[in-house]
Amino acid sequence: MDDVLSQVLLKIVPSKEEKQRIYSLADKLKNDLSAIAENEGLKAEIILGGSVAKDTWIKDEADIDLFMMVPPTLNREEIKGLCLDIARKVVRDNEYVERYAEHPYIEAVVQGIKVNIVPCYRIKHEEWMSAVDRTPYHTEYVNTRMEDRDLRNEIRLLKQFMKGISVYGAEIKIGGFSGYLCELLVIRFGSFRDLLNGFVDWISGTIIDLEDLYKEDMNKIRLFFENPLIVIDPVDMTRNVAAAVTEESLFTFIAAARHFVQKPDLRFFYPMNVTPFKGEGLSKNLQNRYTDVVVVNFKIDRAVPDVIWGQIFKSVRAIEKLLQINEFKVTRSSAWTDENSGVSLVLELESRLIPSCKEHWGPPVTSNDSSNFLKKHLYADTTVSGPWIENGRWVVATKRKYTDCTKLLQEKLSDGGVNIGISVGLQEAIKKTGKILLNEEIIPLFKSNREFSVFLTDFLLGVPKWLRKTL
Repeated sequence: MDDVLSQVLLKIVPSKEEKQRIYSLADKLKNDLSAIAENEGLKAEIILGGSVAKDTWIKDEADIDLFMMVPPTLNREEIKGLCLDIARKVVRDNEYVERYAEHPYIEAVVQGIKVNIVPCYRIKHEEWMSAVDRTPYHTEYVNTRMEDRDLRNEIRLLKQFMKGISVYGAEIKIGGFSGYLCELLVIRFGSFRDLLNGFVDWISGTIIDLEDLYKEDMNKIRLFFENPLIVIDPVDMTRNVAAAVTEESLFTFIAAARHFVQKPDLRFFYPMNVTPFKGEGLSKNLQNRYTDVVVVNFKIDRAVPDVIWGQIFKSVRAIEKLLQINEFKVTRSSAWTDENSGVSLVLELESRLIPSCKEHWGPPVTSNDSSNFLKKHLYADTTVSGPWIENGRWVVATKRKYTDCTKLLQEKLSDGGVNIGISVGLQEAIKKTGKILLNEEIIPLFKSNREFSVFLTDFLLGVPKWLRKTL
């Protein structure tokens, strides 16, 4: 393990030159923001935040996050107007866009470095007016807890490990561990190794409360939070820092930690790139996998990532539920989008076809519901045979309405999936441009889009990258 971690540290710790360049640029931008805000008559305290302020960023991946802390007397419209106007003046000679979280902010690229200029309110703890108001206090807390011990490289190791196993990032697309959560976990366990060992022996229901804000009243925490991982925010006891972490991400991390501790390897930090199937590779894989793969593909306009991914995941769940209600067995599902032009919802089924007839068990013969069951099924058009009595209950053999998953999907998605739970934001796109592709019908889409081909190859292989020896 020592050898592996040493190799990783050589790759992830920024050089002195990189740090000097980043901090010099951050100072210049801070000064420019302060000067322009003062000229505009705005009392704004400019704070450097994020991983740069805590010196926990990974080499060549620095983002400069500047927070304009303004008085709470400003309303949201004033933030959008005055604060963003000041930010635009600072980055006006550079490429920038206006982004939206709880309220708008500016994202720019200055000297090749991504810069976020984010307005927030300068208020006391527990009086938050927006989610981002906590962030400067997060920076202060982490730096304070690292004064007596240098945990920065331990945090870098954890972040790169999370990246390598694809669970880094709290955005909806990933549902993983944020940078702040990684920092708190290392502070809690003291080192990357001890953290891994802690999760190797993870006990469900464990709660991390670094500042003992709830003291002995752990039952109260369970009333507030139902997430698989609970890490109380040291600056806001009403917030779970791990709220975005899905069960899949948590257990992926636990499994990867166990395997890495047993057999350390660089691939946990730097997995091999997925090479799409070549030639007839995809066709052969689809023919030999003994399952059926269905893709619901449609076009979209450029979208906000968290918005589109929320809509996508909701729609995938709706389609899964539709198939399951109609007795098709879904083994796995996933989704891909470039967030700009196309979406593909991917489902693997045990079989696209199911028998035309099924056995349907009714109530006990002695039940008062027997008469209703008989009225419904005796001589009905859907009845193949029966009803008959078996083990004291009425049983009937009936015809299934849908025996081919593609016909079911074509019918239910013809209107965009209005009645099956498809996200409202995607219904029109599915209605107008939706296509249902089965098995080898997917091949043209696979060949036309490199990003999708990488995604689909990875999906069909199934095994996590850190368990693969070769790709």
